Amino acid sequence: MLTNDQSTVYTGSRFRPSPFNIVCRALDNITSSDQCSWSKLQELHQVYRSSPRSSELGDLTTQSCEPLYPRVVFYNRIFKAASSTMSELLKTSSSRLGNLYTRDFTEEWENENLSHPVLTRIQSKIAKCKTKNKKLMAIAHLYFREDIESTYINLLREPVARFISHYYYCRSPIRWPIKLKKLKELGHFNVTIEECLENQYEGCAWNHMTRFFCGPRALCKTGNDEALAHAKYHMLHYYASVGVMEYLNEFVKVLHKRLPEFVLPAPEAGMRKRFVTTGVKKKPINESTLQRIKQVNQADIELYEFAKDLFFKQAASCGIEIKI
Repeated sequence: MLTNDQSTVYTGSRFRPSPFNIVCRALDNITSSDQCSWSKLQELHQVYRSSPRSSELGDLTTQSCEPLYPRVVFYNRIFKAASSTMSELLKTSSSRLGNLYTRDFTEEWENENLSHPVLTRIQSKIAKCKTKNKKLMAIAHLYFREDIESTYINLLREPVARFISHYYYCRSPIRWPIKLKKLKELGHFNVTIEECLENQYEGCAWNHMTRFFCGPRALCKTGNDEALAHAKYHMLHYYASVGVMEYLNEFVKVLHKRLPEFVLPAPEAGMRKRFVTTGVKKKPINESTLQRIKQVNQADIELYEFAKDLFFKQAASCGIEIKI
């Protein structure tokens, strides 16, 4: 239940500040008075009811660089945000550090259930790593879940560039044949980016990154103020570090300091990004289309700036220079 002063949420065992008030105060990043209004608190109290989270899993509320030593790290990777590059680094790190490693598949945009086969497999791997007394690096395109017993990490990308890249990737001949076949059967393969954008066909869903931090519920597909607040709250309270692709090398350096038992130091020559979108002819995007992409992805744009601010402050705590 919500208290009368509208500033806390009852979790079943204790009161804690409401996600909206925390998000609005965090980093002095109050975006609008409307986002912090009482009416938008009505649903959130149904979500934040779990027991207190273990301190060993860490968070980003203070942008600390203090090392963490969790048993499980989960990278719920986002499409077209250097996730293939990061996955390869984390796989290599796991092998050299003697950790278990699992990389699973993709949660569909259409799913709105808390349960999912990918989640079931990830949780099974977590249970096995406990019985083996081993550490686990888990990776999947899975929307945020509060009940995964792990430290989260993730990486974002400038939203317009990510959107355009995702459109082309979904129409690249290197994708799984079954996915390309489905796209062609639906008549969505040869559509222009403008058609894809307006109809939100595969590769063109609006506020895609916000969904990964918000969760699977229908609310999280809307990109509205509530979805954005959920995403920011989860980022602050469940992630050891969140980077931005434009500063990939610096992100790896932060991860090595933050999670030394999971991430090796960045290569001296720097990270080499893997390019997985091939075989498509990219066309110039006109200004009106670029503006439309921005217009419908406002939640992603705000979340990206929020994450970048957090990352810059955490990098400074780690003594890592960011050259802007």
